[in-house]
Amino acid sequence: MIAAPTLSLVRRFGLLLLLTVALHAAAFTVELFNPDEAFVGTQARVVLDGGSVYDDTADRKAPALPYLYAAAFAVVGDDSLVGPRLLAMLALALTAFLVFLEGRARWGERAGWVAGLLCVFAATAYLPGDGQAASFELFMLPATVGAVVLARHGRWASAGAAVGLSVLVKQTGGVTLLPVASRAWRARQPRPFVLAALGFAAPVVLAAVLIGPGEYTRWNVLGTGGFAAPPPFGEAVQLLGEQVGLWIGLNAPLVLLLALAWRDRRHRSGAPPTESSGDNDLWIWLVGGIVAVALGWRFYGHYFLQLVPPVSLLAAGALARRSTRVRIGALLATGATATGCALGALFAHPADIIRPELTDGAARAIRAHSGADDRVLVWGLAPELYWEADRLPATRFVTTLSFLAGVQPSRDEPRAEPARANRKNWDDFLADFDAHQPRLVLDTAPAALKDAELAPMSKYSSLAIRIVGDYCFVREVRGMHLYERHTRPDADAVGYLARPDTPIAPPCGQTVGRGRSTP
Repeated sequence: MIAAPTLSLVRRFGLLLLLTVALHAAAFTVELFNPDEAFVGTQARVVLDGGSVYDDTADRKAPALPYLYAAAFAVVGDDSLVGPRLLAMLALALTAFLVFLEGRARWGERAGWVAGLLCVFAATAYLPGDGQAASFELFMLPATVGAVVLARHGRWASAGAAVGLSVLVKQTGGVTLLPVASRAWRARQPRPFVLAALGFAAPVVLAAVLIGPGEYTRWNVLGTGGFAAPPPFGEAVQLLGEQVGLWIGLNAPLVLLLALAWRDRRHRSGAPPTESSGDNDLWIWLVGGIVAVALGWRFYGHYFLQLVPPVSLLAAGALARRSTRVRIGALLATGATATGCALGALFAHPADIIRPELTDGAARAIRAHSGADDRVLVWGLAPELYWEADRLPATRFVTTLSFLAGVQPSRDEPRAEPARANRKNWDDFLADFDAHQPRLVLDTAPAALKDAELAPMSKYSSLAIRIVGDYCFVREVRGMHLYERHTRPDADAVGYLARPDTPIAPPCGQTVGRGRSTP
């Protein structure tokens, strides 16, 4: 028989879960909210096919999320993203529940409820591609909040381990060490720091050992350099202004409550802090989250999800010192915004960066010209093509522009020159290509899909000669060129490649020979 206190907590969690599901009902109707879902979904399909992260499907991100997606697919199937989205709802509800516990411990039951509800509302008050997707940030949140809750109870090793787990979902989860360290500082002895450090290292080192220290470091640590390189200053300022303005607009009540919380803190600065009133660790947590949002110089909307827990707690603390009317008004305002965003997601068209008017037709063409077990290669930056076509990539690179061509998204001056190509990535790419030669190759550059025109395949001779020698041109679909593997080479590949005609391989029925070189 379940004890009454435990049953009461289960009911509280259940209510937060029901609210989360209601506000994320679009998960059951919308195929894709953003390309990241397609990217991780494709990685998860590779994992389910027996592959592993980094060796068989690579990214600059931490390794855990593709496995979480794969676990969801194993339970409900991979025909849609409903499974991972249900898991994301569970992660958000758990985050809100932990925020509730932290708020209750600091300011009482009522403030705990306010904090938990604000957490669900604030995490939903985004554009659909940011607030509804099963994102890295959402899956990272339970561990980050859990670390703060554990640190409050003096569970230093467990708190550090929770931060380590969050880092395995997204690297920026590591900034949660700052509020943990702030709590440890109060002990005035080194033991909490040592325990937290050991706890943090345990899951990270274990993951590195299981994956392989070299590959883990290459992709999860060293591989982020080009992606995180700053854009031109003017573009960065413009993007920062746009995204911060959007976040403030959608979370205006919380921004106002943050200002009140800061004013309250200044008024209390002369009084000795108590266990319930001290909120330095929350402000440190918020500042760390702001730094994490800025680290990639991109300021995408879903990056701001990392701010939701500390903002919700600080706002709840400010409301705990206000009247019931003010509390109800704040909850109604934030709830109304979240509801509006949730309803908008039900009727939203896919984001422009998905370009369904181009990708839907291309995905159908891939399915029509290949079997379910055939591997394909999409040259460009469109993971949604793999997802919609239900085909696995022939190489570990789900996208090729930034990994192979040096084109970084949201940069004003992208360069795609063979001299700038990553040699190690190209070696892996060509080895994968030759190990299981793709049945089809879809070149998105002719359609100028997501800057792919900056890196036409003809620039990279080792790939282009393989296409010329082993493939023939099937058809053009929405401006993209579709090539199919053939088995009857009979001419000089280099001679054909030197011609200025496009596409770079001859039509099927007119084949040419094969050749090899390096990128």
